Amino acid sequence: MLVLPLQMALIPVASLYKVFDNTTGLQVFGSVIGAIIFHVAFGLPFGIFLMRNFYSGIPHDLLEAGRIDGAGSGPSSARWSCRSGIPALASLAIFQFIWVWNDLLVALIFLSGNTHQR
Repeated sequence: MLVLPLQMALIPVASLYKVFDNTTGLQVFGSVIGAIIFHVAFGLPFGIFLMRNFYSGIPHDLLEAGRIDGAGSGPSSARWSCRSGIPALASLAIFQFIWVWNDLLVALIFLSGNTHQR
């Protein structure tokens, strides 16, 4: 999904949404939920890539020092790792916000209303 351009997936996803709408009766195409699902599906690979590289870059010595100080592998270690990941989460949120904000094409396609025939 990182190498696939967003515009290449619009037609297949739109037809998949139409099939889903016809078989289940739920309204995905022409709703905000459809646009959200599309943006999450295209943003998740980058988010996983960014967060994995951030957490793999934490020095092993820092984790060892935490264990020596009594952090262990339980909740205190999880609190420490979540707090250290705030800058990466902030940058991911900024990137995703800018990409979604600048992506008018997806909003025009998936929020165009009920223009397809049932």
